[in-house]
Amino acid sequence: MPEHLPTGRYGPFTQAFLNNIDKAEPLTIVLQDISADTYRLSGSTQSPRLSGAFRTNPRYSLKPPTDGASSPPRNTT
Repeated sequence: MPEHLPTGRYGPFTQAFLNNIDKAEPLTIVLQDISADTYRLSGSTQSPRLSGAFRTNPRYSLKPPTDGASSPPRNTT
């Protein structure tokens, strides 16, 4: 995990969020990494929970593939 931000400047969740949010992974993976890093950075005292569609629908991504791979179908309803 890149610890590219000054430590102590942000709380554990914000630090974990900033360290992970620019990953080119499905959003579900990024959110799981944020949760795990928050737990680690807080000394096992904070454990964010995932709920709703982000937890169960892996098609969300903040950085879709740019290598010509096909994107998941969009929901048009």
